[in-house]
Amino acid sequence: MRIQTPGQNDPVEFVVEHVSLDNKSIYYASDAKPLIETEQELQRFIQTLTGTFAHLPIGLTIFDKKRDLSLFNPALSDLLNLPAEWLIRRPSLMSFLDRLRSEGIMPEPDDFNSLRQEFQNLESGAVEGTYQAEWTLANGRIYRVVGRPHIQGGLALLFEDISKSVMVERQYRAELEQLYSAFDSLADGVAIFDPSGELVFVNDAFDDLWCSDMAGALAPINVIDFTRALQERCAPTPAWGDFREFVLEPAERSQWQAPFILNTGETVLGTFSPIAGGQVFCEFRIIHNHEQNTINAATSPQSQIPS
Repeated sequence: MRIQTPGQNDPVEFVVEHVSLDNKSIYYASDAKPLIETEQELQRFIQTLTGTFAHLPIGLTIFDKKRDLSLFNPALSDLLNLPAEWLIRRPSLMSFLDRLRSEGIMPEPDDFNSLRQEFQNLESGAVEGTYQAEWTLANGRIYRVVGRPHIQGGLALLFEDISKSVMVERQYRAELEQLYSAFDSLADGVAIFDPSGELVFVNDAFDDLWCSDMAGALAPINVIDFTRALQERCAPTPAWGDFREFVLEPAERSQWQAPFILNTGETVLGTFSPIAGGQVFCEFRIIHNHEQNTINAATSPQSQIPS
């Protein structure tokens, strides 16, 4: 309600509330200026968000505390194939999710009850900031959906098409499994370390050679635990110290070799090579008597570094 008072150029605005009590009507009036300023600030904030997220490739949608759509960016319409005209009508959260389901943009649930439960989980998880899921659709597309709380009791949903990255990751894992499978077919023992010095792979031949069970270890194995375990199975040699430095200090490196005398009396030749990504590839093979004359003394990795 606006009231023009004498001596004031601008009208004074009030918020008027009506309450019925004992067949009487009671009216309360309070200054509307704080509310108006808040609404204006909110409008400016929404305009800023709209401009900021206009070119964001991730679909963004924000629902107010009444769960009505209050903001979305163009990517949302493009990613989810939702008409902008429909979004402008400010559908409720449930209408929005129902539309996603009917358009095949969310996984089809087993029944109606599980569907509603998923809706409730999404809403409560978004308010708490804990909702994150990957929706795998029948057409092969995969969306990462993240729910986050928003100001004044609202919530925000972010939609990202991760189909390509997931396919690349799956292809990488498949190729890695093929590579590891090939290593398992080798007669020589193989071990691979990552740049942090953690063991990422050993083949079955390695465990057979060193009488270990590192391939089936549940906890990560670092290079220090690795060398300690192998030192117990062979004669003392300074090569293990050189090996630890070679793995943990990724300076300029080149391939080097060192022999190890097992407790069984057999000689194992270790070949250590730097590979892509700062990793280290290790190969261990038994040296037979007729090969002994061709094996040089243990060589430290430092002497192999080109000047």
